[in-house]
Amino acid sequence: MSKKLVLKEFLNYFRRFYFIPTWTKEKHKNHKELINFLHGLESVKINSNYNSKTTKVTGCNHFTIFKVDEKQLGNMKPYRGQWVMMYCIGRHQTKFFLMVLPLYHNFDNLQSNSLKQEFKLSYDEIDSKSVNN
Repeated sequence: MSKKLVLKEFLNYFRRFYFIPTWTKEKHKNHKELINFLHGLESVKINSNYNSKTTKVTGCNHFTIFKVDEKQLGNMKPYRGQWVMMYCIGRHQTKFFLMVLPLYHNFDNLQSNSLKQEFKLSYDEIDSKSVNN
């Protein structure tokens, strides 16, 4: 599997799911489509505690975009220096089940500000210092 994540495609699926306020039949259907879409892409799956420095999301069905550190070890090592999206596909007690997907295109300030505003991303989801690199 070597198909990388095209952010626009992901956002189309995510918006259809995210902006339905309650878990209706339609939201469940959209969530299943989103997860199926993500599973069809190149990814690394990580199980991590909510307070681990690996976990960069704040909850289930939350995502963040960041550039993987050049010295990264472990499961994300193949993505050193690349832009990736981390998505939390589930959780159990204090464990988060994460997918890390490499982005097809680089990431820029305009996209960063747009996503921060639209999805109310906070803390270090999209680090503006690394966006300029």
